[in-house]
Amino acid sequence: MSNPAKKILLHTDQKKIEAIKKEAVKSAESLNTLIKECEKVCRTTFDKHQRDQVRDTGMAFIKEYFKPQFQFPNADEKFNLQALGIDLAPLENAMAKSYPIWREYPIEQNENGIFELVEEPKQIQSCYTYTENEKQVRAYELAVKITDLINTAIAEKFIPENEVYKLTLFGILTTEPGGWKPKVNTDRISRIK
Repeated sequence: MSNPAKKILLHTDQKKIEAIKKEAVKSAESLNTLIKECEKVCRTTFDKHQRDQVRDTGMAFIKEYFKPQFQFPNADEKFNLQALGIDLAPLENAMAKSYPIWREYPIEQNENGIFELVEEPKQIQSCYTYTENEKQVRAYELAVKITDLINTAIAEKFIPENEVYKLTLFGILTTEPGGWKPKVNTDRISRIK
Protein backbone atom coordinates (compact mmCIF):
# COMPACT_ATOMS: atom_id res chain seq x y z
CA MET A 1 0.00 0.00 0.00
CA SER A 2 1.22 3.51 -0.77
CA ASN A 3 2.20 6.10 1.81
CA PRO A 4 -0.68 8.62 2.27
CA ALA A 5 1.76 11.51 2.82
CA LYS A 6 3.59 10.72 -0.43
CA LYS A 7 3.43 13.40 -3.12
CA ILE A 8 4.24 12.52 -6.71
CA LEU A 9 4.90 15.17 -9.33
CA LEU A 10 2.39 14.57 -12.12
CA HIS A 11 2.92 17.57 -14.36
CA THR A 12 5.15 20.62 -14.79
CA ASP A 13 3.81 23.52 -16.84
CA GLN A 14 7.07 24.63 -18.48
CA LYS A 15 5.39 27.29 -20.64
CA LYS A 16 3.89 28.95 -17.58
CA ILE A 17 7.24 28.75 -15.73
CA GLU A 18 8.99 30.46 -18.63
CA ALA A 19 6.24 33.11 -18.80
CA ILE A 20 6.57 33.84 -15.05
CA LYS A 21 10.37 34.08 -15.28
CA LYS A 22 10.11 36.35 -18.32
CA GLU A 23 7.62 38.62 -16.51
CA ALA A 24 9.86 38.73 -13.42
CA VAL A 25 12.93 39.72 -15.47
CA LYS A 26 10.84 42.27 -17.38
CA SER A 27 9.63 43.76 -14.10
CA ALA A 28 13.23 44.13 -12.87
CA GLU A 29 14.10 45.90 -16.12
CA SER A 30 11.04 48.12 -15.66
CA LEU A 31 12.19 49.03 -12.15
CA ASN A 32 15.70 49.85 -13.38
CA THR A 33 14.22 52.12 -16.06
CA LEU A 34 12.01 53.80 -13.48
CA ILE A 35 14.99 54.37 -11.15
CA LYS A 36 16.79 56.16 -14.02
CA GLU A 37 13.71 58.31 -14.65
CA CYS A 38 13.48 59.17 -10.96
CA GLU A 39 17.16 60.12 -10.89
CA LYS A 40 16.64 62.32 -13.96
CA VAL A 41 13.68 64.11 -12.36
CA CYS A 42 15.52 64.46 -9.05
CA ARG A 43 18.71 65.53 -10.84
CA THR A 44 20.88 63.14 -8.84
CA THR A 45 22.22 59.61 -8.68
CA PHE A 46 20.62 57.58 -5.90
CA ASP A 47 22.61 55.43 -3.54
CA LYS A 48 21.63 51.83 -2.75
CA HIS A 49 19.34 52.81 0.12
CA GLN A 50 17.56 55.44 -1.99
CA ARG A 51 17.03 52.97 -4.87
CA ASP A 52 15.50 50.54 -2.37
CA GLN A 53 13.25 53.36 -1.14
CA VAL A 54 12.01 54.01 -4.68
CA ARG A 55 11.33 50.28 -5.06
CA ASP A 56 9.57 49.95 -1.72
CA THR A 57 7.67 53.23 -1.32
CA GLY A 58 7.55 54.71 -4.82
CA MET A 59 6.29 58.28 -5.07
CA ALA A 60 6.20 58.72 -1.31
CA PHE A 61 10.01 58.58 -1.31
CA ILE A 62 10.33 60.96 -4.29
CA LYS A 63 8.07 63.53 -2.63
CA GLU A 64 10.01 63.26 0.64
CA TYR A 65 13.23 63.65 -1.31
CA PHE A 66 12.14 67.10 -2.51
CA LYS A 67 10.78 68.43 0.83
CA PRO A 68 14.15 69.71 2.14
CA GLN A 69 14.48 71.75 -1.08
CA PHE A 70 11.09 73.47 -0.68
CA GLN A 71 11.59 77.22 -0.59
CA PHE A 72 8.15 77.97 0.85
CA PRO A 73 7.55 75.69 3.85
CA ASN A 74 4.06 77.08 4.45
CA ALA A 75 2.93 76.53 0.84
CA ASP A 76 1.53 73.25 -0.40
CA GLU A 77 3.55 70.57 -2.16
CA LYS A 78 2.32 71.42 -5.65
CA PHE A 79 3.33 75.07 -5.32
CA ASN A 80 6.78 74.15 -3.97
CA LEU A 81 7.39 71.64 -6.77
CA GLN A 82 6.40 74.26 -9.35
CA ALA A 83 8.79 76.72 -7.73
CA LEU A 84 11.56 74.15 -8.15
CA GLY A 85 10.52 73.58 -11.77
CA ILE A 86 9.57 69.97 -11.07
CA ASP A 87 6.64 68.19 -12.72
CA LEU A 88 6.03 64.80 -11.10
CA ALA A 89 2.97 63.90 -13.21
CA PRO A 90 4.84 61.87 -15.89
CA LEU A 91 6.81 60.05 -13.19
CA GLU A 92 3.64 59.35 -11.18
CA ASN A 93 1.99 57.89 -14.30
CA ALA A 94 5.00 55.72 -15.12
CA MET A 95 5.20 54.50 -11.54
CA ALA A 96 1.48 53.78 -11.29
CA LYS A 97 1.68 51.57 -14.39
CA SER A 98 4.68 49.49 -13.31
CA TYR A 99 4.84 49.74 -9.51
CA PRO A 100 2.65 46.76 -8.69
CA ILE A 101 4.54 44.46 -11.08
CA TRP A 102 7.95 44.32 -9.40
CA ARG A 103 6.43 44.00 -5.92
CA GLU A 104 5.37 40.44 -6.86
CA TYR A 105 8.91 39.13 -7.42
CA PRO A 106 12.11 38.67 -5.38
CA ILE A 107 14.09 41.54 -6.93
CA GLU A 108 17.16 42.96 -5.22
CA GLN A 109 20.10 45.15 -6.23
CA ASN A 110 23.35 43.58 -7.33
CA GLU A 111 26.76 45.06 -6.48
CA ASN A 112 26.38 47.56 -9.36
CA GLY A 113 23.06 48.90 -8.07
CA ILE A 114 21.03 47.15 -10.80
CA PHE A 115 17.86 45.38 -9.72
CA GLU A 116 17.62 41.74 -10.76
CA LEU A 117 15.74 38.55 -9.95
CA VAL A 118 17.58 36.90 -7.03
CA GLU A 119 15.62 33.68 -6.62
CA GLU A 120 12.83 31.68 -8.18
CA PRO A 121 9.51 33.54 -7.95
CA LYS A 122 7.00 31.91 -5.58
CA GLN A 123 4.41 31.96 -8.39
CA ILE A 124 6.29 29.08 -10.04
CA GLN A 125 5.03 26.71 -7.34
CA SER A 126 1.59 26.85 -8.98
CA CYS A 127 3.13 25.34 -12.15
CA TYR A 128 3.58 21.93 -10.55
CA THR A 129 0.76 19.41 -10.21
CA TYR A 130 1.22 16.78 -7.49
CA THR A 131 -0.89 13.90 -6.31
CA GLU A 132 -3.33 15.05 -3.65
CA ASN A 133 -4.60 11.82 -2.16
CA GLU A 134 -3.82 8.14 -1.69
CA LYS A 135 -6.03 7.06 -4.61
CA GLN A 136 -4.06 9.27 -6.99
CA VAL A 137 -0.77 7.87 -5.68
CA ARG A 138 -2.04 4.31 -6.10
CA ALA A 139 -3.38 5.01 -9.61
CA TYR A 140 -0.05 6.55 -10.61
CA GLU A 141 1.93 3.60 -9.23
CA LEU A 142 -0.34 1.12 -11.04
CA ALA A 143 -0.16 3.11 -14.28
CA VAL A 144 3.66 3.08 -14.14
CA LYS A 145 3.69 -0.71 -13.60
CA ILE A 146 1.15 -1.31 -16.37
CA THR A 147 3.01 0.98 -18.76
CA ASP A 148 6.29 -0.81 -18.04
CA LEU A 149 4.63 -4.20 -18.64
CA ILE A 150 2.97 -3.10 -21.89
CA ASN A 151 6.17 -1.52 -23.18
CA THR A 152 8.06 -4.74 -22.37
CA ALA A 153 5.38 -6.78 -24.17
CA ILE A 154 5.66 -4.48 -27.21
CA ALA A 155 9.48 -4.68 -27.20
CA GLU A 156 9.30 -8.47 -27.07
CA LYS A 157 6.68 -8.48 -29.87
CA PHE A 158 3.87 -10.02 -27.75
CA ILE A 159 1.62 -7.04 -28.53
CA PRO A 160 1.60 -5.43 -31.97
CA GLU A 161 2.37 -1.68 -31.80
CA ASN A 162 -0.69 -0.79 -33.87
CA GLU A 163 -2.98 -2.41 -31.26
CA VAL A 164 -1.61 -0.65 -28.16
CA TYR A 165 -4.26 2.10 -28.30
CA LYS A 166 -6.88 -0.53 -27.38
CA LEU A 167 -5.11 -1.11 -24.06
CA THR A 168 -4.88 2.57 -23.09
CA LEU A 169 -8.52 3.58 -23.35
CA PHE A 170 -9.36 2.85 -19.72
CA GLY A 171 -8.08 6.17 -18.35
CA ILE A 172 -4.88 6.01 -16.34
CA LEU A 173 -2.83 5.37 -19.48
CA THR A 174 -2.62 7.22 -22.74
CA THR A 175 -0.35 7.07 -25.77
CA GLU A 176 2.26 9.57 -26.79
CA PRO A 177 1.00 11.98 -29.46
CA GLY A 178 1.64 10.40 -32.85
CA GLY A 179 3.14 7.29 -31.31
CA TRP A 180 2.21 3.84 -30.13
CA LYS A 181 4.05 3.84 -26.85
CA PRO A 182 1.77 3.99 -23.80
CA LYS A 183 2.49 6.40 -20.95
CA VAL A 184 0.92 7.44 -17.65
CA ASN A 185 -2.09 9.76 -18.11
CA THR A 186 -1.17 12.27 -15.37
CA ASP A 187 -4.05 14.58 -16.31
CA ARG A 188 -6.59 11.81 -15.66
CA ILE A 189 -4.85 10.75 -12.44
CA SER A 190 -4.90 14.31 -11.08
CA ARG A 191 -8.71 14.28 -11.33
CA ILE A 192 -9.22 11.11 -9.27
CA LYS A 193 -10.95 11.91 -5.99
